[in-house]
Amino acid sequence: MPAPCRFSAGMERFFYAMRTGSGRMRRRLWKAGMVIMLAVCPVMTARTAETPAETLVIGSSNGRKQSLSAAALLARSDAQWVTVQDGSYGGTRRYRAVSLAALLGKVTDDSGVLTATASDGFSADLPLQMIRAASQDASQPQPWLAVEDPQYPWPPLPGKKASAGPFYIIWSGAGAERVSSEYWPYRITHLAIRTAPLERWPQLALSPDAPARIKQGQKAFIAFCLPCHRLNGAGDGSVGPDLGKPMNPTAYFQRPALHRYIRDPASVRDWPGRQMPGFSAKTLPDEMIEAIIDYMAGL
Repeated sequence: MPAPCRFSAGMERFFYAMRTGSGRMRRRLWKAGMVIMLAVCPVMTARTAETPAETLVIGSSNGRKQSLSAAALLARSDAQWVTVQDGSYGGTRRYRAVSLAALLGKVTDDSGVLTATASDGFSADLPLQMIRAASQDASQPQPWLAVEDPQYPWPPLPGKKASAGPFYIIWSGAGAERVSSEYWPYRITHLAIRTAPLERWPQLALSPDAPARIKQGQKAFIAFCLPCHRLNGAGDGSVGPDLGKPMNPTAYFQRPALHRYIRDPASVRDWPGRQMPGFSAKTLPDEMIEAIIDYMAGL
């Protein structure tokens, strides 16, 4: 018998004894009942809190918000099966998904970003121009919002306890394998159309005459580092620490060690619960890591 059923049956017997027992027996049962309730209720509350929300909140540029359930998204007439080469799970996977461009509808200004916020604190800014270009050119990688069906849950991600659901941005078609892993956010709870990061956080900006190499480092930092970290208070990510406060890593890491740490954190320092992944040379070439370090050192 499931635990909730056993609990209900036990409480029925308890209240029956309360009605039929003697006065002394009732007092003892009352005390026992209070102990049981205090012990069980926190457990039930904790289990409820751990249950992932199956509702996605979408915010538009005018501040309006709408909530869409997984069931409502799966019931859309344009929902379809999409097959992708999934870097998060590894290998080929098939998802029930909705076109991200269709979901967002007409966006009057595509100079901003679509911020995807995950339940673990990850926050990715996907360029709206990239999404619009895909909707106008089928030869471009196509972005989708994959929706986990509560009746058929996805398996846990490799090395993690939870799946990529309930909502996961995936990319299909030619060139999808070249889309940055930061643009494949999973466990999404909110989507919001916003202005570009440099407009939201002036502390990330460079002087107009900054060298091209440092500007490249700025762009790479925003794409690869800002989803998990903040920099001098700028950013939404909360998976890792602020990289500017109280000290910038370039102030206490020797350059070769910092380069290696960005490439493969576990090869420099590892600990239980470490979440920072490594970056392959294909995803983040050595010269780009050097540019990121130059950008951070110049702030």
